Amino acid sequence: MKASTEPLSNSVFELAEKFMKDPKYVFIQNEVVEKLAEDMKTSGKIKYALHHPETSVYKDILSEIISNSINYCFWYGCSYVRPNGSSSALLYDLVHKSLVSYPNVSLHNCLNTLCDELTYHRFPLLEQRIKHLKQLKRNTKAENLAWIIEDGKSSVNNILYELISRFPGYASDLFLKRAVLLIVQLFRRYNWFSQELRTLHIPADYQVPKILNCLYCTKYSIDLQNKIISHTLIPQGSLEECEIRSATILIAKKLCELTGWNVAEIDTWLFLKKDLIETPFHLTITTDY
Repeated sequence: MKASTEPLSNSVFELAEKFMKDPKYVFIQNEVVEKLAEDMKTSGKIKYALHHPETSVYKDILSEIISNSINYCFWYGCSYVRPNGSSSALLYDLVHKSLVSYPNVSLHNCLNTLCDELTYHRFPLLEQRIKHLKQLKRNTKAENLAWIIEDGKSSVNNILYELISRFPGYASDLFLKRAVLLIVQLFRRYNWFSQELRTLHIPADYQVPKILNCLYCTKYSIDLQNKIISHTLIPQGSLEECEIRSATILIAKKLCELTGWNVAEIDTWLFLKKDLIETPFHLTITTDY
């Protein structure tokens, strides 16, 4: 796929605006958002604690690509049930463990080891995770992408286009959560893409919408609020789910404008409050987040 000059995030913002033009379930509280921006500037940016680094920048990038490709849906049944310790931290540990012998052992064999580990730990959505890892194995696509990123000559937009063209698992999410999260993670590791991240969308997941709602930046309909509190599944692609993610994306965009921070810094400030808030997040079974 030839990369377009049109920023991919523009299509995400346009989609979010369509859903929030006449919302039925999620309502943005603009005055509260403005107040939150002031609070964020007063309290300052927060440093994100990273998982263990690899032995080289290239291997670091490759590890992030692999982890990112299967970084989704760790809960089962309700928000607080994580079977067999399923979490992003465990996932990163398993990826790191599988890459210990790389490049002396081929990436194909390393990913086979990772699939075995995921199976042993019985991660939720196991078949989908293995499917997405198989996409990374094909024709050294993941390794080539890591070289492209390390080279430093490609724009964020080109990297995002490479992701969605090489790996259909990324393109299937119209809000491109995991795709932009890869860029966010690389910023957290190396402070790369700081300026370009000012115009990207936030990786809208379970946790950030929960936090924005608990901070009163969004107001949910009574029916939607009851579904979330009672751990009722909200279907992927439903209007409720799309409005939750759309509101998150538009609020984060506004916070970037009001604070002068980039979207990675906004995401970090919000995401790291997740363990301080016990309210459940919305439940959608998906590989998107």
